[in-house]
Amino acid sequence: MTARIQVLPVKISTVALLLALLISVSTVSAQEIDMTLSNDSAQFRYITHSNAGFGDSEIDFGVLYTNSDEVMGMLGLMVVDDAGSGSPGLKVGLGIKAFTVSATKAGDFDAAALSLGAELNYTLPGFSDRLALNGQIFYAPDIVSFMDANRYMYSTARVEYEVLPQAVVYLGYRRVRIGLSEMPSVTLDSDTHLGVQFYF
Repeated sequence: MTARIQVLPVKISTVALLLALLISVSTVSAQEIDMTLSNDSAQFRYITHSNAGFGDSEIDFGVLYTNSDEVMGMLGLMVVDDAGSGSPGLKVGLGIKAFTVSATKAGDFDAAALSLGAELNYTLPGFSDRLALNGQIFYAPDIVSFMDANRYMYSTARVEYEVLPQAVVYLGYRRVRIGLSEMPSVTLDSDTHLGVQFYF
């Protein structure tokens, strides 16, 4: 456990430096504010879309808070593009995301992880490009899970509708599961939620 904790600051600082470099060389073209609410949790995210030579790169900052006083912070980079001419309306994303979790009531643990993930977004035909399906999954095995964690999974699925050119509302489901080294695994969040996303 001591060795894992000692290596954590080095690896997390390296990831933060890489993301900072990406932000510094990018040209921000659009931003989003995303908020989801359920009976047991609230999540807030700020997303920038930038042009750093990879197409549409999304840099994501966020925090999740639960009614058990668990707090999860996140910082990620996702590269998104059209799947191809044979799949109109389908976009695919690949990326990395760092998570950190502090929990006092649900087992009193601290965890961090560096995960790889993917995203699919499909705009349904016949709805004036207003209705879409979106899904994301991020996973971190033991080798890139730190502190009290030995694995991490974050997954979401949602149906979204564009109410205005600058606003989307959606109904979704999110599951956050953390494997722990010294105690049973913890489900940080597993619930449906309502969300809204603003573009500016």
